[in-house]
Amino acid sequence: MHSIQADILKNRLYLTLGNISSKKEIQNIEVLVLQQVKHLKQGFTCISDLRTFCMEKSLSDNFMQEIQEILWDSGVRAVARISPIRECKGHFRFEKGSALWPGYKIIPVASLEEAEEKLDSLDTPSV
Repeated sequence: MHSIQADILKNRLYLTLGNISSKKEIQNIEVLVLQQVKHLKQGFTCISDLRTFCMEKSLSDNFMQEIQEILWDSGVRAVARISPIRECKGHFRFEKGSALWPGYKIIPVASLEEAEEKLDSLDTPSV
């Protein structure tokens, strides 16, 4: 199950990915991300919940990079990434490359609550 939602008040994209088993699913996810980021302002943040993410090995090696390019082109400032809780044969190849490529900050977190806290703290001036 996938969920892609923009929270206009927080200026944040919530991206939850589950099992991806077809190129059509990849295309649908990319379209949904493009649609949702249009509701957000430059400098938005993103929570990328990959706890249940897994992709068939035969599918696009560029999927994560394509999503990251959409986020970058749309003006993302930082992404809190919740990593998978189970091992998926095809996942590590995405995780390794996708953590190195982007031109924005990736914050590894263990939970949705931690992700919210870390991203919210980016907007709070330090004393």
